[in-house]
Amino acid sequence: MRRLLQLRSIPPLTASFLTILLVCAGSTQTIATRLSPARLAQLGCAPADLFSSRAWCTITSIPFTWGGLSFLGLLPLVAASLGPCERVFGARRTAEIFLATHVFARFAEALLLRGLSPALGDAVAASLLAAPDAGPSAGCFGCLGALITRFRPARQIAAAVALALFLAAISFWRPDPGFSEATLWISDLSHPTAAFAGYAIARVARRIHRGASPRRTPVD
Repeated sequence: MRRLLQLRSIPPLTASFLTILLVCAGSTQTIATRLSPARLAQLGCAPADLFSSRAWCTITSIPFTWGGLSFLGLLPLVAASLGPCERVFGARRTAEIFLATHVFARFAEALLLRGLSPALGDAVAASLLAAPDAGPSAGCFGCLGALITRFRPARQIAAAVALALFLAAISFWRPDPGFSEATLWISDLSHPTAAFAGYAIARVARRIHRGASPRRTPVD
């Protein structure tokens, strides 16, 4: 756990990603001001897009954020999630966890909304499926979920509860970004989905690694 708590410097992958976020925020003029709904629809990705030729937007929307206070709040989240994850798992595996959980969360919520369309009603389902979102927060929570596996079993429950409380807090308290309720719901749904995916991926990968490790044989 010492590697998890090291704060001496920002690891290379995390530093590079923070730089990309700053460059994209500067190019869209959203460091201090929020992204307009029209620009969010252009740069973001809606669940319905994943069933069309725009499915690539689930990746290209990552470096763009809602802007303003949301952007400023994302910077410490990225540093506090990708940084420790990179120190523990390494840059390559962190990138894999981040992208895998981000994509999984987006496709999972898209499939869930499509499956629940009859129960939700046509109007509500159409609104949610068409709601665009952008930013790296899903992948960040995926990394936090993966980090929980590095705690001792007795502390994993406490860490999971703390993460759940944090997710609830940012869902109920956030600066108004000026977007539709559907966009906020889509964003909130992706966070716990990605966190669970990150935890599951890290657990499975650790078991596979342990199973593949050669066992020592006693020496006579």
